[in-house]
Amino acid sequence: MNSSASENHIYCTYCSACKDPCQEPLPAYLRYVSERIARVRALALRDGVPLYILSGEYGLIEAHTPIPWYDHYLTMEESEGMAEVVARQIREYDIGVICYHLPAEKAAAEPDAYSVTLQLACEAVGIALRVCTLEEMSMYRRNDWQQITWLARIAKGLMIRDRAAGKAEFDRLFASCGHDGMIHYCRGQAFEELKEFASALDDYEEAARRFPLFRYQQQASSAAERVRALLRRNMPPELPMH
Repeated sequence: MNSSASENHIYCTYCSACKDPCQEPLPAYLRYVSERIARVRALALRDGVPLYILSGEYGLIEAHTPIPWYDHYLTMEESEGMAEVVARQIREYDIGVICYHLPAEKAAAEPDAYSVTLQLACEAVGIALRVCTLEEMSMYRRNDWQQITWLARIAKGLMIRDRAAGKAEFDRLFASCGHDGMIHYCRGQAFEELKEFASALDDYEEAARRFPLFRYQQQASSAAERVRALLRRNMPPELPMH
């Protein structure tokens, strides 16, 4: 490890049994269908820290690494062998500190094979392992409008860069938060940026219906009127009657 390694810290959490069944490789954070992983990813995005996921099949993988579907739960008998793999990966990625995020009840229980693997790997390499507990497993509280707004804006930016990945993020938000007006509004902004005006109009109109405050209703209605004008402008002219 070089002298800068101590500053190179990551966020990490373990994989999940529930996975997207898509046959094509997916980024790890999309492959695993887990509210916990989504929450840790949101924390990593907020703090500007790389996110890695500890997989029972692949070891320590960066959250955007494409992986196929698989079904393998790491056992305690496999932990020493997997720890050797993870130790090599830590050296390869030049990681200095691992902040391992897991639910509070899991942190208080006897270490499972994933925790043992990570502990052995960190000891072998000589880096710090910090356990960070997630006090509340409900990632999106329906009355936490600031968090919902922040996450919806992240999803909007992602969708503008990568439509499929961003749409998947919005789907996760809708599944966790319900059809919140701000989520529809931000998705509408993404659709508008992508020049998908009909979809943008649908989201803006839905946002206007769902926003509880009048000023946000007005904002969504204004956006809806703006894309209506764009749609009218792009409509082909009517053919003359004969």
